[in-house]
Amino acid sequence: MKKELLVKLLGVSPKTVYNYEKENRKIIILLKKYFKDEDIAEFLETGKISRCEKNYTESYNELEVYLTDHAYYSLKPKLKELFGGSLFGANKLYTKGAKDILIDVLKKISPKDTSFSIENAKERLLDLISEEELKWLALKNPAKRELLSHYIKENFSNAEILAMVHRRDDVVEFLKKI
Repeated sequence: MKKELLVKLLGVSPKTVYNYEKENRKIIILLKKYFKDEDIAEFLETGKISRCEKNYTESYNELEVYLTDHAYYSLKPKLKELFGGSLFGANKLYTKGAKDILIDVLKKISPKDTSFSIENAKERLLDLISEEELKWLALKNPAKRELLSHYIKENFSNAEILAMVHRRDDVVEFLKKI
């Protein structure tokens, strides 16, 4: 590896790089073992290494697909407990209203909406729920929206929310049957 690149990358003098090499410093070993001159030059020019970015993006996208697929199957028991179970006791009116709000919000989201990601899905859904115009008189009670928001915050992961969005039609149909 060219010493000039190491000098620029590490922000040290050529003499320091020489000393690091003689001392077998781990940073020098790492850089020489895993990176080419072109990688370091590209990083110094652009702040990234395209071959690493491509591999990371492909791996990340593949992992996201597996996570959301797995999360989809954990959704049904949670949704069933929330809207059909005993979690909220005898107060089914609030639970039904919260379910109707969730259905309305989900119907408005495109399964291909790229603003939802594994990092922010819960936050995005909660924002949409808080912005949802409550049309029906039966749903105008803000406690129903707060109930839904609280349950989502406390019980669903970003992966589960993303699965909810990606498989919106299946989730809406499931909710309607509860």
